[in-house]
Amino acid sequence: MPDGRLAITTWDPTRGALVVILQRAGESTKVVHTLSAPGPSELGRWARIALEAGGGLQVAWFDAAAGTLLWARGDVAGFTAPTPVITANVGQVALAVDGTDHPHIAFRDDDTRTVRYATRFAAEWKVITIDGCAGEADCPGDDEDAGLGLDIVLVTGADSSTLPRIAFYDALRGDLKLAGRDAGGAWSTVTLDGRAGDVDSGDVGRFVSLALTPTRSLGVAYYDATLGALRYLGPTGATRLVDSGAFEVDDGRARRLNVGQFCTLDYDFQGSAHIIYVDSSTPGLRHARIPGDGAAVITGLAIPAGAWPYFAVVANRLVGAYGAFVTGLAPEATLRLFDLPAGPP
Repeated sequence: MPDGRLAITTWDPTRGALVVILQRAGESTKVVHTLSAPGPSELGRWARIALEAGGGLQVAWFDAAAGTLLWARGDVAGFTAPTPVITANVGQVALAVDGTDHPHIAFRDDDTRTVRYATRFAAEWKVITIDGCAGEADCPGDDEDAGLGLDIVLVTGADSSTLPRIAFYDALRGDLKLAGRDAGGAWSTVTLDGRAGDVDSGDVGRFVSLALTPTRSLGVAYYDATLGALRYLGPTGATRLVDSGAFEVDDGRARRLNVGQFCTLDYDFQGSAHIIYVDSSTPGLRHARIPGDGAAVITGLAIPAGAWPYFAVVANRLVGAYGAFVTGLAPEATLRLFDLPAGPP
């Protein structure tokens, strides 16, 4: 938020509702608005929040009881009534807001196992299905399954048009793909990592996070399920293994941890990439700082074990929230904020 507070949307089991929280690390929790009626947790699944240019907020989430993707807009004073986007069985949601405050939503339709995209102009929603094929000879097949992981960012075209970019996981092929719209309105899909001809780099992309550098170049962090590792594709277009989870035990033998799930990417003002992700052996959170083409600096975050991190780099600090596991009751979790050093200035 412009005033330095975090904007968080989460299911609050104590209130039985999806809520919006504006809070700084160290402050007591204050719910500023309730977005759904009290009820089961299915009313607030896959909730995502985004900031408008003027400081307002937008939220998108899935109401499983009604089978509807919902959206609302508001600020600290309150939110509009939830607006239906589409009736569908939704499995993932990502939300971005452009410079004129129009929402752009990417989501997975579980019924068709496809990635879909929704945007709103003049109070009307337009929803399209994204082509999951990227030129493969065997695509589409009978078992297509796209979007079990996805994210969206908005780039600006040469004519100042807003161009969505949606990264998603192709589960049938184990590939990471990127769909984008050009200035003429045409969509195309490419494979970022995975199978290329007779070469297959493995099962990649199940967890994926998109972010833009200070110069508006695209970066992608994602999980390599074949290796149990974290990968990163930066503005140069080359993919790299950031954290393999490898370590050496006392007798010199090599061991490997499963790392990289629930990864989230952001950039600092110098263009260094920062990725927070799960080390499932702890299970705790790790932080990778990648200065351009330099070597990644990896540290374990000194916070209680948990998952589902979301954060931003603010003035060389990692500021965000995650689900901290309740002792002895994992994966049950409670919302916890963090404000940690991002690395050397």
